[in-house]
Amino acid sequence: MTIEQLMTDTVGLTYGSYTDHAIEAAYREVNLLNSSDLAEFIARLSEIPVRYEPGSRYHYSVATDVLGALVESISAQSPENFFQERIFSPLEMNDTFIDVPNDKLQRSANNHNWNAEDNRMSLPPAEFDRPYTGVNFFRRRRIAVVRDGLHDFLRFVAKRRQLQRCTYSRPEDRSIHDD
Repeated sequence: MTIEQLMTDTVGLTYGSYTDHAIEAAYREVNLLNSSDLAEFIARLSEIPVRYEPGSRYHYSVATDVLGALVESISAQSPENFFQERIFSPLEMNDTFIDVPNDKLQRSANNHNWNAEDNRMSLPPAEFDRPYTGVNFFRRRRIAVVRDGLHDFLRFVAKRRQLQRCTYSRPEDRSIHDD
């Protein structure tokens, strides 16, 4: 498994809710998504084989949850604090959250799934819908940009372009400066 595979959902993991496949069932049997914290989540996950050979295909999964555990382990910060401090705040992404504040919930878009039977997007079944707040990172949390967060996205793109123009003056000098 690589960090790139985790970031692109090609790591071979799953959610445990797609089919009656033995690996999907194993996720449900260990009650993976109801782990009490990231350490327990990783311990339970490490007992289950991968669903697909890592790198062989895209499959929406708990990969970002594993990334959250990796961030927490390396940075000694919660994923929420790390992302806020190191990504969202510096890029001025003021409407982007892992745990959406209650006062912004009314601006959150609903989750949608592809409904193959009706050949269209539709709301997920109630048992798969999750609240946007009060849920720990590893419990199927994704970074959420609330509606009207287009400004955050555009700010991110502009900052990314600015950072792409930056260089290191020498390898041992880790400070970034403009060209």
